Amino acid sequence: MFAFFAIILSVCALVSFVNRKFFGYPFAITLTFTGLCISLLSLILGEVFPGIAASIHTFLNDIDFAHFVTDILLCFLLFAGAFHVHLDDLLSNWKNILSYASIGILIATGLTGGLAWLALHGLGFNVSIYSCLVLGAILSPTDPIAALSILNQSTLPEKQKITIVGESLFNDGFGIVIFLTLLPLALEPDTFTGRKVLILFVKEVLGGVGLGLVLGAAGIRFMKAIDHYQTELLISLALVFGTYSLASTLHFSGPLATVVLGLLLGNQGRAVAMSDQTQLYLDNFWEMIDEILNAILFALIGLQVLEIQFSRNILLAASLVLLVSLTARFIGIWVPHTFVNRRAEWRLPVLFTWCGLRGGLSIALALSLRNKLPDAELIIAITYFIVIFSILFQGLTISKLLKWLKMA
Repeated sequence: MFAFFAIILSVCALVSFVNRKFFGYPFAITLTFTGLCISLLSLILGEVFPGIAASIHTFLNDIDFAHFVTDILLCFLLFAGAFHVHLDDLLSNWKNILSYASIGILIATGLTGGLAWLALHGLGFNVSIYSCLVLGAILSPTDPIAALSILNQSTLPEKQKITIVGESLFNDGFGIVIFLTLLPLALEPDTFTGRKVLILFVKEVLGGVGLGLVLGAAGIRFMKAIDHYQTELLISLALVFGTYSLASTLHFSGPLATVVLGLLLGNQGRAVAMSDQTQLYLDNFWEMIDEILNAILFALIGLQVLEIQFSRNILLAASLVLLVSLTARFIGIWVPHTFVNRRAEWRLPVLFTWCGLRGGLSIALALSLRNKLPDAELIIAITYFIVIFSILFQGLTISKLLKWLKMA
């Protein structure tokens, strides 16, 4: 495993150098495309040298992508993203962000699940409605990691960029809560009660937000008591580990707790507890962590194609579900946007739909279903197809869309 990570980091470094020197494409797109090329090359070479494909399969099985993303990468990437977001910018547009990340996700999950069930049954797939709702919960939240990586290099106006990133940070947490709420229903439909679902949902959301606030406030008090950037950096690192681990133990939402922690330390912590030197070192450290883990994540997304079974029927099903998910995303943004702003508008919902990228988290949630749901392999293949489309096609065409919408 050490050797494979050495190879992946070396490839990421080389690709990043070539991209920065000659092309300038968004980092996430370049690395995902590179991972796909490596996967396809491995498949071709595997026909001649079976050991190559077998070695990569062994590596991907050993690394357990779902566990690696949800239990290791996610807490660091969400904290790093939230740490660099200005709370004033979020609060200036909090109604839209909160409505998109909550009501919008619920609408998109229900529509995606229901329409996907109709589409898949029309193609002859005998998939349950509960499995389709779980698929909706996987596809409805957008990925803040992919969004931050790509939007930072776009010509999107700052206000819209902050709203999309803020919504992504929070709908990520809401999306996981909805996924964890619906999964027991898909596994054991007979045990479903509305009261159980509501209690689980409220506990995950309120518990995650509350834990992030409490531990963030405690961390700020510790940082305020000293002026030593090495120790304060260790405190931030310990808080990320501890908050996510404690949230998982208490069955609270770890992503929501980590996002709240990052926003609190990155705003209130800077104002009252950090010297200029500490801020500089923490900014540089978390930016570096963000870049390195992003590199590994998007390279692994490309490599995961070796672990997924595709067929003509599955590709057709994935294409239909892609259209369904984009439609549901548009309605999930348009409805709360119209309600909050008291006017109907189509350009912003179109923009938010296209900028709502899916990434490693969606794949990780889908892979976590393996050996649990009878429809797991179909869900995994559909999710992977949509994630690759999202990163490569949507990510590359955001600037063109902005020009077409006259919002650049």
